[in-house]
Amino acid sequence: FKLLFGAFAEPQYQAKFRVVKLSNNMSDNELKSQIIAAINNYFEVENWEFGETFYFTELSSYIHQRLGSAIGSIIILPRNTSGTFGDMFQVKADPNELFASTAAVTDIEIVERISSQILRADR
Repeated sequence: FKLLFGAFAEPQYQAKFRVVKLSNNMSDNELKSQIIAAINNYFEVENWEFGETFYFTELSSYIHQRLGSAIGSIIILPRNTSGTFGDMFQVKADPNELFASTAAVTDIEIVERISSQILRADR
């Protein structure tokens, strides 16, 4: 498996998600839990073929479909300090690899809006 996002992934594949919350109908922790559940469903083994490419835009669309109007935006940023916005938008698996997410609720931050400062990984 090629592990993505969480603490168990290789450093170049670790990421954090920043989310603009729209709905006040749920707590931040509930929203984070639902996002992690959507990510886990997206990465179910039967949804992937060996050697496929992960595209963040597809994951983002899936999360938006699952959570409806609860979120306005979701972005992904690399955890490594040399990484920049866009580095995790596409990840290729080797021919003998499948993707698996190790993301946790601690990898998600709720923000008020997306700005150039929010897009910096070291914030």
